[in-house]
Amino acid sequence: MKLRDRNTGPHAVYTTGEAAEMSGLSQQTIIRCFDDGTLKGFRVPGSKFRRIPRKELIAFVVRNGVPPDRMEPLSDEDRAAAEKAKAKAA
Repeated sequence: MKLRDRNTGPHAVYTTGEAAEMSGLSQQTIIRCFDDGTLKGFRVPGSKFRRIPRKELIAFVVRNGVPPDRMEPLSDEDRAAAEKAKAKAA
């Protein structure tokens, strides 16, 4: 399944690889930021796999100066989350 075919709704969650592809960052950067708490998410119970909620990924890219438009399609909820993250970072 291609990334563009995945759920992009407000409750979508992504693997570190998908988050890297969507944000234009390396997977190692995503993992490092997850592990140091800069990027919020959760581990799949009983495994070491990480998952990043879409809302958290959008907030992360905005806080770190990555254009959120890379993450198209952005819903109205995504845009609101991006604006909230931008205001919080300022």
